[in-house]
Amino acid sequence: MSLPSPAKRSSSASSLSRTYLVAFGLLALLALARSGFEISLTRALASDGERVHLAGQQRALAERMTASAYALAAVAPVERRTADAQALQVASDAWRRGHERARLGDAVTRLAAPRTETRASLDSLSPQMEHISAVAERARTAVRDMAPSHELRMLADSLAALTAPYVATLERIGLGLARHHRDDMVRLERLTIVFFVLLCTFLVVMHLMVFRPALRSLAMLMRSQTVDNARLAEQAAQMLANTALLSVRTLNSKRNTTSCGSSRTTWSRNRARWSSNAKR
Repeated sequence: MSLPSPAKRSSSASSLSRTYLVAFGLLALLALARSGFEISLTRALASDGERVHLAGQQRALAERMTASAYALAAVAPVERRTADAQALQVASDAWRRGHERARLGDAVTRLAAPRTETRASLDSLSPQMEHISAVAERARTAVRDMAPSHELRMLADSLAALTAPYVATLERIGLGLARHHRDDMVRLERLTIVFFVLLCTFLVVMHLMVFRPALRSLAMLMRSQTVDNARLAEQAAQMLANTALLSVRTLNSKRNTTSCGSSRTTWSRNRARWSSNAKR
């Protein structure tokens, strides 16, 4: 099998790196989107739960206001009526503050603003709140003016008649918030399932587009290195053989040169000897 050239291997590695970076960026975006949706749904769930709790508190405060108004109408000492009037004042103030918290939210307790539907329902209770507050104030004024019990009884009946529809509306708002809470829980579960499916799909795609090609490239690189090492070893052996052959040839050349010089010297001596013998 033919191996890719170094330039082709470098291009393949660069392509895999770009694919990996793109895949990692998509995974990061997917994780950020999931975190954003989860944070939004979690805050909505927390706000709905807090408002359901506030609705229960508002109902209890409205019932306490009515009970305090009826206690004012009962025949009791002045000190007892003063204490009941103070209790009515405290319950009325807490009731108004709780309604404003549920309607507008609270930055101190990190209670977010309500949904549009819930805000509209709470705004519709504003006229009833004004009437209830007016009747509660009249009851406290009647106690200070030493009004007779039957007048206080009438004020208590008026307060009970006004708080009844208010409590009924709070119950409807609480049921609506509970329904939204269940819907948000279902959406959160679906979001978790969808993210899990997307994550599995993403991992499969990553395996097909990044990891498997990377493993193939790594295997080809290892084979290429093995072949290159074999070639280098072969070239080194050839160089050693050539060096040895050159050394042998050099040695033989030196021997031949020495032998030739000796032959010439012997021939010169024999020639001189022959010449001397001829003269004699």
